[in-house]
Amino acid sequence: MTELEKACTAADRARSNRCSSFYRDLYQGLAQPITPEQWTQVPFLTKSDILRVPFMQRLFVPWEKVDTIALTSGTTGSGVCILPRRFSLDLPSDFPYYKDHRLMTFYYYSYRIRAESKTISGDQTRYEASAQLAAQAGVDALHGSISQLIAFAPHAKRAGLISNIRALCSTGERISKLQLNTIRTLYPGAELRTVYGMQEVSVAGYSPLVPRPDRPLAVKLVPHYYFEILTEEGLVADSGTGELVVTSLEEDPFPLMRYRTGDKVSVFEDRGERLLEPLSRVEEERVRIGGGEIVLDELERAITKTFGESVADFECTVKETLDGETIRSGLDLTLFIKNNPPPWSSTDAALKLATELQANQQRTYLDGIVAGLYTPITCSFMLVGGTQLQKRRHLRDGR
Repeated sequence: MTELEKACTAADRARSNRCSSFYRDLYQGLAQPITPEQWTQVPFLTKSDILRVPFMQRLFVPWEKVDTIALTSGTTGSGVCILPRRFSLDLPSDFPYYKDHRLMTFYYYSYRIRAESKTISGDQTRYEASAQLAAQAGVDALHGSISQLIAFAPHAKRAGLISNIRALCSTGERISKLQLNTIRTLYPGAELRTVYGMQEVSVAGYSPLVPRPDRPLAVKLVPHYYFEILTEEGLVADSGTGELVVTSLEEDPFPLMRYRTGDKVSVFEDRGERLLEPLSRVEEERVRIGGGEIVLDELERAITKTFGESVADFECTVKETLDGETIRSGLDLTLFIKNNPPPWSSTDAALKLATELQANQQRTYLDGIVAGLYTPITCSFMLVGGTQLQKRRHLRDGR
């Protein structure tokens, strides 16, 4: 049976589920059974579609069989989504990261990956104590987000742990080129492997046994899902560059059928394996930065509150700089001013905005500058007339 045939079978199974009518309602008018020739008629699923249906009406298994609940706002800004999920995912036998290693993880759920290793839980709020514990326990592998691994490095160095680390596994966030180069410098004897996934589907891919030197962040796709690419032209393909579309092939508490992830990726064949390289978000609504995130709506609120109606549009690019062994996040902001020159200098404007802009619930962007996590905002102005306004409310991850 081909992957597409498996996807058709999974869609029919989801439609006939007795616990939830979610897909029966969504697929009204579709022929049954769905054939590969009819697959393109199956509608795409978005987070907005999911949010329209109450949580308990999206359970495809009895409540007592749900072992994990995923809570995610993602990077779409479309609201908090609660999803039931089967987390004890059986990964293929060549999932190599933790085998024969003594692992410290900064993710509480890592044990569900069924790693063949002794696992110790680290505490990202107490890196120094975690490093001392890791050194005493003979830890030689680390698992966490790329930001956690970088932040942990100075503590691991003081504990004499760096030379012991042979394997790193990064999950949970996109890795920039600067972060990749930094992690290689901080842990010179360690091999970096990555896991690609999202809250909605858990693990979707992991580094192949022989990573590509020219595309080190490319991952091998797991067999639990059917993957498609939606191009900018609206075409669907099995490979190429575009938005990743995912279909659950196995019975999940809430199976995803042709789910638009919002991730821009490149899918290609290499040495008989199907690989995926994460690129960016299709539309950036949120960009994670050290200890927080830049949210497009929050940025607009802060700009409006600080500068009023004089700012018509804006464009913001998130950047990174390396200061010693510390990566600092920064913002390049262009404000499009209507008609008259602004009454403030670019430096004053940047400071006013940093004071107002929330990077998380406890911290403004200015607090992040003071804490050494962020660099000052660079701000520039562009005068535009009424006929030139394009509504450039853009946020871009330029890292």
